[in-house]
Amino acid sequence: MCQATLAELGEVGFRKITMDGVAKRAGTGKAALYRRWPNIEALVLFALTNFMEAMELESAPDTGTLRADLSETFIALANSLNSPAGAVLRELISEATHEHKLMAEMESTYGTKRHMDLAAMLEKAMLRGEIPRQAVDPYVTVIAPALIFHQFITTGFAPTPTQVQHIVDRIVLPLVTLSDSKFL
Repeated sequence: MCQATLAELGEVGFRKITMDGVAKRAGTGKAALYRRWPNIEALVLFALTNFMEAMELESAPDTGTLRADLSETFIALANSLNSPAGAVLRELISEATHEHKLMAEMESTYGTKRHMDLAAMLEKAMLRGEIPRQAVDPYVTVIAPALIFHQFITTGFAPTPTQVQHIVDRIVLPLVTLSDSKFL
């Protein structure tokens, strides 16, 4: 059902998607859909949740270096955005700016786990002595995904692995290696 919902969403958009359209695409009746989901919004949120979970890495990488962990994480993000599912995600991101429930679902499903994974990577790097043991500015954990999503939304393509590596090497790593005194 998720694939049919996302395919319909990608074709007609969030504002025009209907239970009838999804049912036809899935080869079922809309009564079957209504038995499980009370409305199209609930069905789209269900499909979105499954879609976002499928995009996530099974677990945060633990390569032994912060640079490699960040690179692997952000290249996987860019690759998933550049996959055929990326067009659907771009539609969802666009609609989420108008649909607060959809935005909240995207953040809780996708954003929160990603922030926690990045915080865990930074903690491991601190324990290995790669970066100073200190509180990390919360914007540091969102800067790379924000840049990746920005390029994806504005151009239709996420950064290449080379561009992602540039973000990691020239932006993220310098920020996490600053000591607290340099922020003052």
